[in-house]
Amino acid sequence: YVMGSESEFLYRTAEAGYRGIYLPNAVVHHQIRREQLTLNWLTGRAFRQGKGIVAIKSTADERPFKMLLGAPRFLYRKAMMAYLLNYLNLFTLNKKKRFHHLLFYHYYKGQLAQYKSMSKEKSPGIR
Repeated sequence: YVMGSESEFLYRTAEAGYRGIYLPNAVVHHQIRREQLTLNWLTGRAFRQGKGIVAIKSTADERPFKMLLGAPRFLYRKAMMAYLLNYLNLFTLNKKKRFHHLLFYHYYKGQLAQYKSMSKEKSPGIR
C-alpha cells in the first residue's frame, strides 16, 4: 500500500483554508508490534513511504525534471548511491550508516516504483 493518507488529508485541509494548532499537552500513543522492529518490515515501510510521497506531491502535469523509464533520472542516481554506500559500510563496519543508507535505498526504490506505476496509468496500452 501507499503510505501518507494522513499527510494527504492535512494538505487538503490546508488548501481549503484550515490551519493546524499546536497542543503542547497532547499525548499520542503508538502501538508498535514486534514485527515492526524487524529489518524487513522497516525497509518495506521506507518503500511505502517513498511511494506515498510521490503519490501525494506529484501529478503527471508537474514534472519539471528529465524522465527515464517513467521516473526522474536523478532518482536512479540517488537509489544507486544509497545502495552502494550501504554495501561500502559493510567494510567500514559502521552499522548506523549502513542502516541509514539501506532505508534510503528502499525509500528511493519506492519513489521509482510509484512514478513508474503512475506513468503506466497515463500511457495507453499496446494492443
